[in-house]
Amino acid sequence: EKENVIMVGDAKGDMEAAYANGVHFYPILVGKEKESWESLNSVLKRVMTKSFDDDMQKMLEKKFYENLGG
Repeated sequence: EKENVIMVGDAKGDMEAAYANGVHFYPILVGKEKESWESLNSVLKRVMTKSFDDDMQKMLEKKFYENLGG
């Protein structure tokens, strides 16, 4: 089911592809790759327990844009 899918990526095109396909997006932040990968497990647990919500997605998207410099 799409609500159990999360795309991992490091580019705006990855995020756009995830949204175009109706799935969640988890960003790998430039310069913070290790930390990004380490926190992925907690996000995956939230996706699988259906507790990953729009607020969490918006927060990740905000961090992603801030990391990109905009």
